[in-house]
Amino acid sequence: MTHVYRGAPVTLLLVRSLLLVAAPAAAPRALGAQTFEGSVTMRELHLESAPLSAALVARPESLPHLTLADLQMLADTAGVPVERTELTYYVSGSRLRSVPAGDSSGTAEFLIADFAEGLYRVVDPAQTLIVEWRGRTAGDTITIGGYALPDDPDISEIGQSREVNGFLCDGWVMRRGTEIVEASWLTAELDDLTRTFAHLALLSEELSGSGESGRSILRLLDRGFPVRTVTADADAGLISAAEITAVERRALAADAFDPPPGYLTVTVER
Repeated sequence: MTHVYRGAPVTLLLVRSLLLVAAPAAAPRALGAQTFEGSVTMRELHLESAPLSAALVARPESLPHLTLADLQMLADTAGVPVERTELTYYVSGSRLRSVPAGDSSGTAEFLIADFAEGLYRVVDPAQTLIVEWRGRTAGDTITIGGYALPDDPDISEIGQSREVNGFLCDGWVMRRGTEIVEASWLTAELDDLTRTFAHLALLSEELSGSGESGRSILRLLDRGFPVRTVTADADAGLISAAEITAVERRALAADAFDPPPGYLTVTVER
């Protein structure tokens, strides 16, 4: 059964690792033309502590070298609670499904997106409910670049390369004034994921209405795929970090992106 609602807002919490990154402006180029099939698992940490965030920003040389384990230890020592999230993305070309990793109950909400068709669904197993809508469609190519604003922070390479979770990465930092507020390790080894995650960023931008998150991740993906990103916001007292923990290239089941049968479908006209 399908119900249609007109003008109802749809909100969706996409992986925040896509929202906390920024990257340098660059000449437009086509994103990776290859298509990825398999799964990608990401882990994220979020904590709120004005003293810790100020301390990280005050030591600019340390931010690029922090791991999620380092941040967890700092938070534990300071007695600061940490919000942890782990998501697995199943990807095949322009189709994507994101689910919380390790969800043994099978009741967690998840996203199914077909960027080529512009068809998006949020599935709620607890209520046997699907909320679906049509939005931006992806063409055969997507270009990036030209997204920088006059007040964008200074972002540059740090001139270091290292292996991060099995991927060879180059280090980038974002500065506001003399302070380093974000560090990212980017790899060229996951170029075939950039197109799909660019579409995911644009979907996030569309849902949030801000435009900032989509612009930032598009500029980031012009330089490489983020394997680890750490951000410290001293003004807001927030620290965020995200990293890829596993990538598996494999054929997925034919029905991996099909909505579950027997659910009530609510169609939202945007």
